[in-house]
Parts: sequence; structure tokens; C-alpha cells
Amino acid sequence: MQEFIPGPDDAKYCYLSVYASDGSRIGSSVVREFRAFPVSFGSASVVAPVVDDEIEDLCDRFLRSCATPGFAKSRSNAMPETAASS
Repeated sequence: MQEFIPGPDDAKYCYLSVYASDGSRIGSSVVREFRAFPVSFGSASVVAPVVDDEIEDLCDRFLRSCATPGFAKSRSNAMPETAASS
């Protein structure tokens, strides 16, 4: 599923994970995207790892509910007040 959420490229976060066939999470990472090409719609070209427990928890709960093993990627935009404090 995909929905366009307007916002600057440097306010985007990406949750990457992999799940085993029993539903357990094997590994995960959250990165902040600083630049994408093409701008606003493309693949991230500059990222940095971050610790964001809220993003990790929300994405993990959603992806576990899908009960689909394998690799997963979820992108989100920070709200303006959140992005300003990051």
C-alpha cells in the first residue's frame, strides 16, 4: 500500500526489517532519509541510522500483524513539529 504524504525529503524515515516464518523479527533498522532522487518520490540517496523507538514499535506491530515472512520496508514522514526537534 502507498499513500503520498507531503513533506520535505529530510523529514522522511525508513524502517527496514526481516521476519522469520514463525513471525519473529530477525533484525531491523531505522534510517533518516536526507535526500532522494528524484526529489520527493525517488529512492533515498543519503541516509543515516537513527534510534526512534516510536517508528520501530509502530512499524513492527503493523508488519507482524501482516504475518508475512521475509524482508519489509516502511517509509514515514515526521510531523513538522517532530522534524524540527530531531
